[in-house]
Amino acid sequence: MKTNKEGSAYEMFYRTIRKSFVLALIFLLVSSANVFATPLFPGWQEPSVKSTEIIGNRLDMTSPTTGTFHYKLFDVNNKDITSEFPVSDLFIEAKISKNGWDNGGGESAAASLDPRTGTCTLTYDFSESDKYISISLTPRYSSGDSKALIIGNSDAENLKKVDEIHFLSDSLTKTGPNTSTFKYEIINFINDITQKIPASQIEAFSSVDSSITLDPSTGTGTITFKTANTNQLIRTTLRDKLTGITAVLNTLGLNPVPDPVPSSTLGSTSATNPASATDPASVIDTASTTDPA
Repeated sequence: MKTNKEGSAYEMFYRTIRKSFVLALIFLLVSSANVFATPLFPGWQEPSVKSTEIIGNRLDMTSPTTGTFHYKLFDVNNKDITSEFPVSDLFIEAKISKNGWDNGGGESAAASLDPRTGTCTLTYDFSESDKYISISLTPRYSSGDSKALIIGNSDAENLKKVDEIHFLSDSLTKTGPNTSTFKYEIINFINDITQKIPASQIEAFSSVDSSITLDPSTGTGTITFKTANTNQLIRTTLRDKLTGITAVLNTLGLNPVPDPVPSSTLGSTSATNPASATDPASVIDTASTTDPA
């Protein structure tokens, strides 16, 4: 049976051990490279990095075994501090991903960072079957960013799939006695692919007697009118022959349609649902043709 003196000594020893354990645990948390931005205690210095951004959706291949992507780091005032942040405090994980959604369950790629340009170079023996790479970039004590990047041109054909077509203005520009031009843009799920889509793939026609040619290199369409009566509602339509994606530009002569107008004659619209596009046979007198080039 323990005496009171022995009990007090035992309790004091137990408290000392527990206090030491708590202090050791706090030290380990503070020293960990994977602790995020929120300080453990009020009054501690806020982390220098407020947010991290992996730029783009593609790993640009620079050789069969290397690829690059860009990143940015921002402080609490949204100032770009990429070049100021030490590489030693940046932690990156890059794993080959079979489908872009498996959180990088494959093999890892070696990474090197250049803060001056915000460039990360990954080294790996890439194969044609590798489609995605899952990236996780985390500054010390701060929240990071994760993204699945497409590897090189592994899906080059998908990159040419038309998702959207846009007219870039709500009017036509007169360039001659019977010619006018407009600017257009073709988008896939990543970026502008106007120059990659041949004019022969885009059906172009107008509601007045005319012909339309497209120049993908500049994203310019030229309308040649076969009638002098252009002071009327002109409906110009661009439609992708493969997907049916359609954009329509309505003008009054060469000018935007004035407000207010019925909803069916809005100035410049684009449609991504082929079923919503109006049948050209119902809105034109003579269908125009696209540039066969």
